[in-house]
Parts: sequence; C-alpha cells; structure tokens
Amino acid sequence: MGFNMELVGANIMRFRKEAGMTQTDLADKMGISFQAVSNWERGQSCPDVAKLIELSQLFGVSVDAILGNEVAAPSAKETVVAVDAATGEVLEPEEPAEEAAEPEEKAVVENDDLASLMPLIERMDTDAVGEIARRRVEKTGAITSIVPMLDYMDVDDIGEIARDFVEKTGAIATIQPLLDYMDVDDIGEIARDFVEKTGAIATIQPLLDYMDVDDIGEVARIFVEKTGTVGSIVPLLDYMDIDDVDEVALQYVNQTGDLDGIQPLLDYMSEDSIGEVAEAAERCRWSRKSDRKPKEDAAKDPAQGKKYSLADLLSLAPFADRQLLDQMVLENSDSCKNLKELVGFAPFVSKSVLDELVRKHYDKCGSLRDVVGFAPFASKGVLDELVRKHDDKCVSLKELAGFAPFVSKDVLAELAEKCIADHNGDVGSLSAIAPFLPKSTLDRLLRETLGGSEE
Repeated sequence: MGFNMELVGANIMRFRKEAGMTQTDLADKMGISFQAVSNWERGQSCPDVAKLIELSQLFGVSVDAILGNEVAAPSAKETVVAVDAATGEVLEPEEPAEEAAEPEEKAVVENDDLASLMPLIERMDTDAVGEIARRRVEKTGAITSIVPMLDYMDVDDIGEIARDFVEKTGAIATIQPLLDYMDVDDIGEIARDFVEKTGAIATIQPLLDYMDVDDIGEVARIFVEKTGTVGSIVPLLDYMDIDDVDEVALQYVNQTGDLDGIQPLLDYMSEDSIGEVAEAAERCRWSRKSDRKPKEDAAKDPAQGKKYSLADLLSLAPFADRQLLDQMVLENSDSCKNLKELVGFAPFVSKSVLDELVRKHYDKCGSLRDVVGFAPFASKGVLDELVRKHDDKCVSLKELAGFAPFVSKDVLAELAEKCIADHNGDVGSLSAIAPFLPKSTLDRLLRETLGGSEE
C-alpha cells in the first residue's frame, strides 16, 4: 500500500496557508529548517510519523487528511457563502461538524493503525522507527507488537528494547521473535543479566542457538557462583567450549567441595581438567579435615567436614590422567582398610603402581583372597611371587583357582603338585585349574590324586 508524496506535499502547503503560516513559521514551530518544509511541499521528501502527528496537531486535521486518505473539513478561509435566491440575502453558513483529531497515542500504539502506517514506516529513517517501536512496547506491554517493524529498525534499537523489556518484565522467552534481528552481543548481555538477577538458567534455553560460545560459558559460571549448583547447566553443555566446562567444574568443586555433583559434566571435560578437579577434591578433603565446623554447623552444611576417600574419587578414574591417578592412589592407599577400596582403580592405574599396591597390601594382610581381584591387571611376575610366597602358608587348590589364568604355567604346575602332595586338593578342585596346566602335569596329578603310580 503506497501513498502519493506530491499529494502529501500539496496538502501540507494547503493546510499551512490556511493556518496563515509561511514555510519559515512552520519550520520554526516544528524545530526544523524551512528547506525541509519546502522539500515536503514539492513532493521531494515526506515527513516521518512523528512529524506527521505534529503537523496534524498544528493544522487541526487528522493524519489521514494530510496523507490524502480523507476529505478535510472546509477551513475558515474556504467557507462557502450561501445566498437566498428569492431575497438575495446572505445566509448564515452551517457550522461544519467538528472532526476529532486522531490521538497521538492511538497513531503510535494501536495494532490496527500500525498496518496503515507501514507504508510510511518503510520510508522513515531507522531512528524514528526505533522511537516508535519503543513507545509501542511501553504502551502495549507486548514486545511482539513491534515484530512487523523489525525489518526497518536498527539492530542497536532492537537490542535496547529487548533489554529494557526483559529487565522490566522478566519475560525473557518472549523476546524470541526478535532474536533473528539482534546482535549476538546484545543477546549474550541479556542472558547474563537475567541469570545474575534471577538465578534461573533453564529459561534462557531459547536464546542458546543465538548466543556466542563465550557468553554461554560466562552465563554458566555466573549461575554456579550464584546458586552453588551445577546440575542445571546440563542443557548448556552441548553449546559450551570444553575450556569453559573445565573451568565451571573446577569452580564448583572449589566452591562447594562436592565431587559427586560434577558427574553430568565429565563427558564434556578434558582429561587434564579432570585431574585438576580430583586434586581440588583432595585439597578439600584435607582442608576440611584440619579445619572443621562444630557438629551443629556441619548439620546445616553437609559438605563441611566431609572426607573424600578414594572410593569417592573413583568416578573420575575413567577420565583422569594416568600419572595423576597413580600419584593419588599411592598417596591415599594407606588410608584404605582393605584392597577392595582400590580394586575399582585397577583398570586405570599403571601396572607398576598396581604391582606396588598388591605387594604392599599382601604384606599387610597376608591373604591371597584379598589380592585376587587385582589378578587380571597385575603383572604375572608379581602374581608368581605372591603365590609362591603364600606357599609357605599351605596354599590350597581352591585358592589357586582364582590366579590360574594369570600366573605362569610353571608356577601353577609347581604349586598344584605341592597341593596334591600335601593333600590340600582333590579331583574336584583340580578341575578348576585344569585348563591352565600343561597336559603332562595334569595327567601326573590325576594319577597321584586317584592313587595311581606314574609309569
């Protein structure tokens, strides 16, 4: 829908003259140059919506009258003189019906009027469109009311309107129709301010596809610092940089001392960072051990005074650096009551560390039963050493069965023969290690067990 600029100019000139004003008079009243008025009247340019409203007030006519969309009421200078044909007397003119001027607010904020003003908005400068948009949002309280104007607005104005709206209403999801028109920095700023103010992070999910990865990381850090929780940032993880995830996890552990809370983040973290988090957990452990609150305070703060054992750190083992894990396991192994606490680390620590642990704890407890869980991971040499050492304590075939797949065949055969000779095994228990014995050794042991003689 278009409009005739020459017609608009002619109407401005007519209404100006009817009001008894020169171009300079009109320009002074409107705070513009007389050249601008001249350009309007010559159809070279067209006043924006704000100026049209001002002209309608100065002339006492509607905006539609200036645009040529309605017939203006006759002015005083155009009053029709009526003469009585019979007497020749001049008749009193009828008073024209007073036409109500279109209120300014209605011209700016009513949805119905926006459609009629769109042809004009298309020709306006972006600053004027931005001002109209701000006033519409203020009047209607609905940011969606400016959606038809977005193509004609400056990106900075859209961002400012969105910021003001969210700050005033807290309805951040409502700005979604504006996101395609907004600058990424403005979206990030709105998200950061919103989370910092409300502590609600789930509500910003509609904005994530439009945000910069650095801004998403910053929002996550703000949330963790403000709330002391980390689970709610899970929806953000697919959008975050790995360095930011690492930083948030470390921040959370340092802030709360809660190692279990970072479980949802582990798949998104770097191996080096997981090691740092484990070290932080250890620092928390010893810090709380040396500086605890009274029991009544600990009841209010469950994390206070909490000791982190190797079992607590086991969840990090699949992700942590092996060298760091070796160090942590060795440093804390003395605090373990038995080897069962360390079995979970067996697939992840180095063989040298595992061998050292097995030797240490065997010397401490003297039981093969306690180290059998490490057999699949320990070196064959250490296992041979332990089962031979245990031979002095009358090892039985039943005890040997758990080590049979992992010790050398020579050692297994040697100990099996000794068990049979010492009557510490029978045919039933021999069957458990039979698949791992040399055939010649098995045949000989069977003869001895059944009471036969070797040929």
